[in-house]
Amino acid sequence: MEQEAQEAATQEQKQKERAEPKNYRRRRWTRNEGGQVVPKDNVRRNLTDPDARLMMDTTTRNYEQAYNPQIAVDAKAQIIVAARVVQAPNDQEQLIPTVLQVKEHLGQLPATVSADGAYFSSAVITSAALREIDLYVPPNEPAPGAAPQDSSVRTRMWQKLLSQPGRQLFNRRKTIVEPVFAQIKHVRSFRQFMLRGLAQVNGEWLLICLTHNLLKLFRAARPVLVT
Repeated sequence: MEQEAQEAATQEQKQKERAEPKNYRRRRWTRNEGGQVVPKDNVRRNLTDPDARLMMDTTTRNYEQAYNPQIAVDAKAQIIVAARVVQAPNDQEQLIPTVLQVKEHLGQLPATVSADGAYFSSAVITSAALREIDLYVPPNEPAPGAAPQDSSVRTRMWQKLLSQPGRQLFNRRKTIVEPVFAQIKHVRSFRQFMLRGLAQVNGEWLLICLTHNLLKLFRAARPVLVT
C-alpha cells in the first residue's frame, strides 16, 4: 500500500509539472484556491495599465499583462464582421457576445458558425441565443476512440464534426479566420497594442480590423492582369 501511495504521489507531481508552463526565469505568478493565475504578493503591479490582465503567451508559455482580441470573419471574402477586445483570458464566454455583434452589424444571425475548441462549453452550445445557428465547435478534449453510448452535448458535437460534411465544413476554418490573424500578425507586424486602457485598446483593435477590411476591398477592386 505504501508503494502504491508513493507511485500515486509521483504521478500526481508529474501531472502538475506538465500542467505548469516551462519557464527558466523566476516565476512571478501563482495559483489561488480556485486555480486562477494571480501575481505573487511581492510582485510589482501594472501601474501603467490596470485594465490589462494576466494571460499566457502561447509562444513563450509565460504569463503576461495582456488583452484578448476577438473577431468574426465571413467565409467568402475574409471580411471582419465583428471585433472586440475583452479582459477575460478564457474564450468560452466570448462566442455568444461575438455572434450577437455579428447580428448587430449585419441585421441577422449567421446561418453557420465554426470556432476552435477554446470556445466550447455545453452551456454555450445549448444556449437559446445560438439555437438557430448550425454550430461546429470541437469539445476541448480528444475525440472518443469508439462510438460512445451517451447522448451528451459533447458526444453529439463530436459525431457532427467527425461526419464527412462536418469535417469539410470545419476544415474551412483554415482558409477563413486563420489567414486573417496571419495577415495582421505576420504581414502587417501587429503583435502588441500600443495604447493603454480597455477602451483605447478596443479602439486600436477596431482600427486594425477596419484597415484590414479596407485592404481587402482595395485589392478586390483592382483588375486582374492576364499575361
